[in-house]
Amino acid sequence: MAMSINPTTPHARIPAGAIARVGALALVAAVAITVLIYFIGKAIWGYSTEFLPLANVSPTILFTAFFGILAVVVFAIVARVSSRPIPTYRIVALVALVLSFLPDFSLVGTPGASTGVFIALISMHFAAAATLVGTLTTRLPER
Repeated sequence: MAMSINPTTPHARIPAGAIARVGALALVAAVAITVLIYFIGKAIWGYSTEFLPLANVSPTILFTAFFGILAVVVFAIVARVSSRPIPTYRIVALVALVLSFLPDFSLVGTPGASTGVFIALISMHFAAAATLVGTLTTRLPER
């Protein structure tokens, strides 16, 4: 069965201003939750200063902020071009989440890496993704 796209069919529009406001809220929440996970993990497992991604909280904040902004930009693009932006974005975000684990697993065997480090990193990925995707896909009005 062939799919056809009718260019005259109106897309469900999500206002750009709303995306910016909700995206900023989601970004702040994602950074806050990953910082919380960082400190909980540090209290439980104690991170080695040899393991640079968790030597201090700064990389957690910077990586979450950078990739969170990227997530909001991708959402804005999907909202602009897709006739079904919410389900489309959820699929894109799931693929991005799975791909985000690859760098973590490439760190196996590096100085300071431990099971606790990987549990913390993977937990941060899940928490940031859930916060960003959940907020962006449930808190925005479609027009």
